[in-house]
Amino acid sequence: MQLSNLLVLFAASLFSKAAADFDIYFEMSLSASPTGDETDGTEITIFNGPPDCDTANSAAPLPIFGDASTARAARCIGCDGPDYANMPITELEVNGGDWGHFTLYESGGWQITPADGGPLRGTCVRDNGDDYDCTTGLVNVHGQRIFVCTSDITGVPS
Repeated sequence: MQLSNLLVLFAASLFSKAAADFDIYFEMSLSASPTGDETDGTEITIFNGPPDCDTANSAAPLPIFGDASTARAARCIGCDGPDYANMPITELEVNGGDWGHFTLYESGGWQITPADGGPLRGTCVRDNGDDYDCTTGLVNVHGQRIFVCTSDITGVPS
């Protein structure tokens, strides 16, 4: 009995630092005003797993800018082209404010590299196996998963 108790304690200690999974999506939105003016945008949105439309519509996307070092935003090298599922991404910087600020590099094996130079926070893999199309009011949103990540970072940016 004591050996089995030790094994249970050992197994519990392994899982006490369990990694959290999150998915990163490239999102394209088209908003129409009541006067007919249209605005489109691209952003990065992070979820705890594949979202339904309620989750996607209530998420807090990170707008894509040329510099994400000081603002809650994302910067993506290779996030362009008509084939969103297979964009030639080589670098993705995510600045989720208090949630975390890191960069993924293709040349670094998509490891989650903190902006502050701290230890690596996990890894991501390219994965385009999920997408969504959601409409709410005058906004249409299409999201394409681009990464699935395993990390000690929990939750999602809000």
